[in-house]
Amino acid sequence: MGKTAEARYGFSRWRVWPLSLAGMAAAALFLFHLLGTPEKSLRQRVEAGEGCRLCALMDSDLRGAELSGADFTGADLRGADLAGADLRDARFMGADLRGATFTGAQLAGALWANGQRCLAASRDRCVTQLMERLFTENQCPGCDLRSAQLAGAALAEAQLSAARLHRADLRAARLPAADLQQAILSETLLQEAELTGANLAAIDAMGADLRHAHLAGAHLGNARLVQAILTNADLSGADLRDAVIENSDLGGANLRGADLAGATLLGSKLTGADLSGSNLAGANLNRVEVTAVNWEGAYLMGARWVDGRRCQAGSIGVCRR
Repeated sequence: MGKTAEARYGFSRWRVWPLSLAGMAAAALFLFHLLGTPEKSLRQRVEAGEGCRLCALMDSDLRGAELSGADFTGADLRGADLAGADLRDARFMGADLRGATFTGAQLAGALWANGQRCLAASRDRCVTQLMERLFTENQCPGCDLRSAQLAGAALAEAQLSAARLHRADLRAARLPAADLQQAILSETLLQEAELTGANLAAIDAMGADLRHAHLAGAHLGNARLVQAILTNADLSGADLRDAVIENSDLGGANLRGADLAGATLLGSKLTGADLSGSNLAGANLNRVEVTAVNWEGAYLMGARWVDGRRCQAGSIGVCRR
């Protein structure tokens, strides 16, 4: 018979267990040093003053947080809730603040996304010197209003030609008959904005969100509306001559009687839109989605149809090729 393990190696199997416990303890200690303590939440890091440059904070709940002096340079704060937060002297330079909530937030001394300081009275929104001028004089042509918090603002007939409103929040703002010609409205939030009769000629609204916006009778000649969202917008009677509306969504939009002569709608969606009585002479409709569109009385002569062919004489309400 062979020797037992105890006889062969000189230890009992019962002595192995204490050694195993010691090994487990050593392994646990090794993993603790390797992995460290559990990572703090972003909120904890920011409130602890560790900074959050370039942080991804989309839709974060930062309500009531103590964030005075916090560094949000270049951070993505889209949809974040900062209601009631203390943001005095915080830095937002280059941050994306679209859709963020600042109700009740203290913003005095904060450095805004466009590099301007928020005035001492800044609560609920950052009020810079240029914004104060706009509210006081109803004009600020050529002003740098990037990322301005103007949701619901009453700015009828405001003079804002060539103003820079990149990523500004103009949701439900009232701007009837306002002058915004050549303004930069790229990635701007304009849902449900009142822009009836406004001058928007030659604007750059690439990536702008104009869902349910009121643009009846607005002047949008030579406007750049690439990758814009115009679903259910009211563009009845609007002047869109030579506008560039490529790869945009106009699903359900009201374009009755609109002038789209020479406009480019390449790759856009017109699903369910109403283009009755509109003028599309010479317009480019190549690769446009036209399901359930109302073309009644639409003038299509000279237009380039969805298949790339030209609409011939007699193309009223239908493209004759």
